[in-house]
Amino acid sequence: MSYNTKTVVKLAGLTLRQIDYWDRTHFIKPSIKEAAGYGTGRLYSFEDIVQLKVAKTLIDKGVSLQKIRKAITYLKKNFPDVKKINQDRKYKVTVNKKAYDVILHPDTEDGGYWVECPSLPGCSSQGDTIEEALEMIKDAVKGHLAVQAEKKKKKAAA
Repeated sequence: MSYNTKTVVKLAGLTLRQIDYWDRTHFIKPSIKEAAGYGTGRLYSFEDIVQLKVAKTLIDKGVSLQKIRKAITYLKKNFPDVKKINQDRKYKVTVNKKAYDVILHPDTEDGGYWVECPSLPGCSSQGDTIEEALEMIKDAVKGHLAVQAEKKKKKAAA
């Protein structure tokens, strides 16, 4: 998933001028697509936005740009797998003594998670935490199964 500069301005609380300056000075550069001249757009990853937001928060708290540069360099060197936070994950939930595979997706726009049950098309739910999303999908599966059972009854009666 990629984000343009206007979206980054809203999400990170920065100005276009700050983002441009930080890119030109190699403080935080867009990892998906860099500007290729006047009028071309930059594309940022979720990880880039997190870095920009953290940097903005630290600057607002009075931390110098030099100290932030050192911290970001350290994090990039020592934590290359930070991207895994933003990946889909598979879980199993049990409903009525039967296990169902579900896929948990981070909601990068609104925060929290949304979860789906591929074996039951259209069955999905959401939650603010992983635990809440997994509990909510159990309720969605129960409801989905109840609707399917009702449809079978109506079909058999017809």
